[in-house]
Amino acid sequence: ESAPSRDAKTMKHPGEFSYSTLAQIQTIELGGKSDSEFAFAGRCRIINIDPSCSASETFRELSSNLLTRFGQTKQNLVITSVLPRSGKTTCASNLAQLLARAGRRVALVEANTSRPALHRAFNVETSENQPDIQDVLTDITQLDQALYNTETVNLTLLVNRNSEPIVHDYTSTQVEWLYNELRERFDWVIYDAGAVQQVPVSYTHLRAHETSL
Repeated sequence: ESAPSRDAKTMKHPGEFSYSTLAQIQTIELGGKSDSEFAFAGRCRIINIDPSCSASETFRELSSNLLTRFGQTKQNLVITSVLPRSGKTTCASNLAQLLARAGRRVALVEANTSRPALHRAFNVETSENQPDIQDVLTDITQLDQALYNTETVNLTLLVNRNSEPIVHDYTSTQVEWLYNELRERFDWVIYDAGAVQQVPVSYTHLRAHETSL
């Protein structure tokens, strides 16, 4: 998954965009279009691997613009796109790390039901006995066990166990329970969502009420 050149824009309501350009992210050349674990994880951590490249500079600019715009307030951010495989996980991962470095408590959440990839971006290995986001949506009491602390201070993940599509369309109530719990615990909650047309109906309230990139 690479991050092609595109503008980051805010979306006020589903299907209704407010065109406010926060940054323009150029293609990340690391690994080309390779989907290998090494290349993909590298692009998702480009700010660490190649901090002087143009993409890293742009991610820092984007992070700074968001912090300037929203200050110390708690925020929920949905990373989405018109088309699949357009660099959403790359953007979400690098941005989450930068916000965490700035001292914000950040949760990065798998919300791509068709092609979950966050566990690959951070090399998360979970056992069959450890709950993942699907288990939490079924039983919110499993959230503490499902949260994964990364090597980046202040950055926590909630991932899917593997790359298999999330086929169960959870109810809006189940999604809202998780949404409210994460909002209470963290300063920034970033949802790595699928392409707009692939987001299940139960997830659309995330786009309706929060900032989207």
